[in-house]
Amino acid sequence: MRQGVFVPGAQRGAARQAITWGRCGLAHLATAGCSFLLALGPSLLQAQVVEPASQLSSTRVVVYERDPLTGVVTAETTQPDVAPHCVRREFTHDAHGNVTATRERNCASGTASGTAAFDTRVHQTAYAATAQSTAGIYPSSRTNPAGHGQQLEYDNAWGSPTRETDPNGLSTTHTQDSLGRRTRSVWPDGRVTNWRYDYCNAQGTSSGSVPVPSGVAPCAPRAVLRVLEVPTRGEGGPINGAVRATYFDPQGREVQQQTLSFAAGDGAAPGTNRRWATVRTEYDVAGRVQRKSDPFFDGDTPVYTRFTYDALGRTTLQSKPSPYAPGGLQQTAHRYGPRKVISVNARGQQQTREFDEHGRILRVIDALAQQQRYHFSAWAGVHLIRDALGHTTQIHYDQGGHKARMVDPGMGTWTYQHDPLGQLRAQTSPKGQTATLHYDTLGRMVQRTEPDLVSHWHYDTTASGASCATSATSTTSKGQLCEATADNQYRRLRQFDAWGRLVQERTTLDAGTAYVSQLHYDADSRVARQTWPTGLAVDHLYDGPTGALTELRLAPSGQSIWKRQGNDARGQFTQVWYGNGAQTLNTYDSQTGLLQASRAGPSGAPTTLIDQAYDYNPLGHLSKRSDHRHGTEEIFTYDELNRLTRSLLNNTARAQLLRNIAYGYDALGNISSNSEVGTYTYARGPGARPHALLRIDGQAGKLANPTYTYDPNGNVLSVAGTNGPQRSHTWTSFDNPLSFSLSQGEVQVDFLYGPEHQRIREVKRKATEGVASQKTVHVLHPDNEGALYFEREVTQAGPGTGQAENRHYISAEKGAFLLITNASALQASPVATTLTDAEQRYWHKDHLGSIVASTSANMDVIERMAYDPFGKRRHIDGSFDQTGSIDASSTNRGFTGHEHLDELDFIHMNARVYDPDVGRFLSPDPTVPEFTNPQAYNRYAYTINNPLNLVDRNGFAHTSPGSDGGESNSSNGTPSGDGNGPSGGSGDAGGDSIGVGPKPGDKDTLAATGVVGTTVAQLSLRTVPVPGIPKTPPKTPSQADAMGVPPTVAPPAPVQLPTPPSMVDSLRLASPAWGLIHDIATSISWGALTTNQVASDETNPQKISDDAVNNLTRGLRPELDKRQRMVRGHFVSDKGDAQESFNSLPGEMGPNDQKTLPDKSVAGIHTSTTTGLTTVHVNRPPGRQDVKVRHTK
Repeated sequence: MRQGVFVPGAQRGAARQAITWGRCGLAHLATAGCSFLLALGPSLLQAQVVEPASQLSSTRVVVYERDPLTGVVTAETTQPDVAPHCVRREFTHDAHGNVTATRERNCASGTASGTAAFDTRVHQTAYAATAQSTAGIYPSSRTNPAGHGQQLEYDNAWGSPTRETDPNGLSTTHTQDSLGRRTRSVWPDGRVTNWRYDYCNAQGTSSGSVPVPSGVAPCAPRAVLRVLEVPTRGEGGPINGAVRATYFDPQGREVQQQTLSFAAGDGAAPGTNRRWATVRTEYDVAGRVQRKSDPFFDGDTPVYTRFTYDALGRTTLQSKPSPYAPGGLQQTAHRYGPRKVISVNARGQQQTREFDEHGRILRVIDALAQQQRYHFSAWAGVHLIRDALGHTTQIHYDQGGHKARMVDPGMGTWTYQHDPLGQLRAQTSPKGQTATLHYDTLGRMVQRTEPDLVSHWHYDTTASGASCATSATSTTSKGQLCEATADNQYRRLRQFDAWGRLVQERTTLDAGTAYVSQLHYDADSRVARQTWPTGLAVDHLYDGPTGALTELRLAPSGQSIWKRQGNDARGQFTQVWYGNGAQTLNTYDSQTGLLQASRAGPSGAPTTLIDQAYDYNPLGHLSKRSDHRHGTEEIFTYDELNRLTRSLLNNTARAQLLRNIAYGYDALGNISSNSEVGTYTYARGPGARPHALLRIDGQAGKLANPTYTYDPNGNVLSVAGTNGPQRSHTWTSFDNPLSFSLSQGEVQVDFLYGPEHQRIREVKRKATEGVASQKTVHVLHPDNEGALYFEREVTQAGPGTGQAENRHYISAEKGAFLLITNASALQASPVATTLTDAEQRYWHKDHLGSIVASTSANMDVIERMAYDPFGKRRHIDGSFDQTGSIDASSTNRGFTGHEHLDELDFIHMNARVYDPDVGRFLSPDPTVPEFTNPQAYNRYAYTINNPLNLVDRNGFAHTSPGSDGGESNSSNGTPSGDGNGPSGGSGDAGGDSIGVGPKPGDKDTLAATGVVGTTVAQLSLRTVPVPGIPKTPPKTPSQADAMGVPPTVAPPAPVQLPTPPSMVDSLRLASPAWGLIHDIATSISWGALTTNQVASDETNPQKISDDAVNNLTRGLRPELDKRQRMVRGHFVSDKGDAQESFNSLPGEMGPNDQKTLPDKSVAGIHTSTTTGLTTVHVNRPPGRQDVKVRHTK
């Protein structure tokens, strides 16, 4: 055995990587294989990393077996001596060297049991000849372990697919021109996407027969090629979606993109209904983005974000016009030192980030000089995080690199067990409650057993084995989630049509109560009609040339209830019409896109219902809001971490200061004081929970001077006031509330959950004047995240049958806007029905999406609402409701659109419950949304204490209010865009308070890339995967948000085969022989080395770098350009992530997140402006090919 050592950097305590090579005498290798290896060289057997500073070490062993004649890898065994993590993969090849079968299984019999065992998986690929391709070159079919087959046909000349048939028999065809560029794709439902290519300097030189729509620019500055994309309904049919024109310069860079967009609705001047929204990008002489515009309509003045770089190509200044910033420019500056980045934003707030030689974050120093430190394990991600007060979060990993244990200062110790494939199989909480999980051969969860809930999911067929397609003989349900059940009488059955679209969902709750929802589609596969369980139906109408949703109508009456009447170039609503005649008019700042004013009322009196105005500080954070209808004006200030510190509320009608609220915080993001609530005291000392609120001194109201107790998982168990009242809470094993009770008033609320941990039933009991009342609410998708759907409430006051109320929530693109209630019975098979007893309540919202007014079908004001900065209800004149006496009457929805539990003064945000009185959640967040933001580690804080600029859509993570549901669609300062420059503002709204960091376009560079294998998931305590409701519903109408319960699984698992480590995919150079020659040549080059040469080559910078780059691209498919031609040096990876690839490269980190390889190659990570994919880019020295690897995951 011989060890070669490579030391990346000479710094004291630097990590040392030792590569151990083995030859013969190992039981893992057959004699013939060993004899062959003597000629071709050793297999990589063991890689060990030791970090002297932390004494953390880990060993991983991978054994390869090769065919003695061809040298191809025939088997791979990972961790052969560690039974719980041992995986064996066996490869079968055809005569051309292609892998035709991969068998993935546990190791030798008897070595795997319990959570270490998994079902054997077999992937198959055939390379048969087709009408257009030769045998052995391109895959003709792929079959995954579940038997789902995919048929493929390729163009032999260009190597591009011409037909793809999925496991359900649905085919997509592609057509290329004479240069191999795609000109048409025909989708299974008949929709067609057409492409046309025109050179700017050659009239008549074009490819593609699609006509050029009116208004498309023939060219753009510095462009040489225009690519036009036109979706149509069938061959030669009408345009049915957004037309897009993209312009490229001679270097193939995108310099302009135009999209035909909806601009104005009924009554607009001729030619103004639709306008071209344009985004321009300009580059400097070094090929870097110099400036990039926000979207703007033709005829408008573009607003550019500019970038300045230093001599090493690092961003030093990012600036954008803003009327709220000093000098009219919102700027973020970056300075660089040895492994250090110092960033200063438009408010002068400074943040410092320091890195180790591998580019991993070591320390973050915030604008208040508070420090958070990070330590990493040998193979996996972060091992220890130490906050500003010395509290530590520890993560321990097993020998497979999977999280095995996590010790959190607030949530205790959690343990995890993974199988060799990395699938979580068991999880145990600090309360000793264990959840176990089971998966099928595609890695889809099929069962989860928890102490209080057993859930099952059935894919491809129902539990009885029947197809879930609409036709009993149809096979179009492969890959679909057909049925979900729980052991509490919950059952959800789904049906799909011939095109695999969801058309019906039947949910059964309690004793057989069935709720049936249906969807119908138009010829363009857009939702045409949505039907609720009562028969209420809503029709969706679209603008043909842009595909935008323009109107909603009740069916069958045809009554219009919503119209889109105006949009700006950023896609923000400027004018919306409601069915009661009310119009909402929004005004946005042209430079930043921030909402300046929102008014609502009848045409001609636009301020009758709401009249609000907004102003902002240099970072785009709300500094003032005015409610002219009620004469209130509020002024807000923030500290250096963008936490709200003061709210001054004036009543302009009375000319007096009503309220002056001051907020204080500690270093960990705990609220230390609220001048209207009291002084907060937290646990301190060894072993204490640093974020656990113990008591509040000085609070009055329902619970005076309350004290708090917690369970081992960190959930609040009780809140007791010195004046007698007490709240008691019980929790499920998965840390959702099971019940809340308030001793005063004898109020109790109980909850029941479905298989995805979603609320399905809510029971409220209350004794009023000696009479017991009970309200039972059955809920279909209570999530406010764009898909609020349906509730049925039955009220019983004493014995006997109760009165039912159905609540239908109608949503457009900005969330729910209309509540329709009635008392009709449910329909077994819903038919569009006019509900004669229906009552309509239209909602009018503020910039956060909070409901501030509810109006009737006649536009009469039913109710007005108002909220303090942290969401507590207040009187509409701004005065304080100390005792919590305000209860809404028209709807229980309010702050940011969430449900208020007014009897308890709580807000239910679905994943967690929030207490707006104290500004904290009742349970800790199982996720940490921002890895490098120390304030995000306070798991109880609401929106990192920036409640006027961020919202929490689901109880798990904060986001900007314009992302869904609020009136503003701007980023409120959150950067956005691609890797070469953002198109939005700068400075995350309170999250990453410094701005975009060292690379333009990354909101949080380190968090976005996972920080060398560390992801937010590794900081999540409750990591049990939920095959449930997506947290970001699509913005355009789809079967997901229209049905109310979005699809609970991802699309069918891909059938692509794993590629053995030393085989080059035949698609790489369209030559299987090349891959074989490359593999054998590489092995010979190693096998021919003497002992001295091994040591020499392991210190040879050129050899080390060449091998690293070869390993980076081995087995990857080539990237194809716009004309479907292979791009030299460009590859695409469908597995792993960019950060892992980047980390595999040897070398020394620089302060700009770039790594210098031993031969002086420079590697970095960016987001491609052409593909949108995260890319590892290696700039090689002269004479060597630069390499780009784009990651699809």
